[in-house]
Amino acid sequence: MLEGKLYKVKPDIHVYKGNRAGPNREYRVLAGYRELGSYDTSNIPPFIYLGHKEEDWKYHYQHTNKIHYIMLDGDIWVMDNQFAKHIIPIWDGEEDGQDG
Repeated sequence: MLEGKLYKVKPDIHVYKGNRAGPNREYRVLAGYRELGSYDTSNIPPFIYLGHKEEDWKYHYQHTNKIHYIMLDGDIWVMDNQFAKHIIPIWDGEEDGQDG
């Protein structure tokens, strides 16, 4: 993932946005899993990847302090570390992040 670039969620991903993380649980978490044929992700707006950083606090689900930040719906969210496999870039048109 490249900082400052625009991404979207792949089709057929069950997205849940109810979890919170942070020292005071101030960040919403973008997370989910693949479930074929069941979910329409077109209602999830594109988001900007802001980068990652090692924090003093740990994301409880993954027990890690490497936190990925995104800008979604005008707010800073954190992204589940495993969720990166469920997103695709949209900043390079039809290539979707692929070389060539």
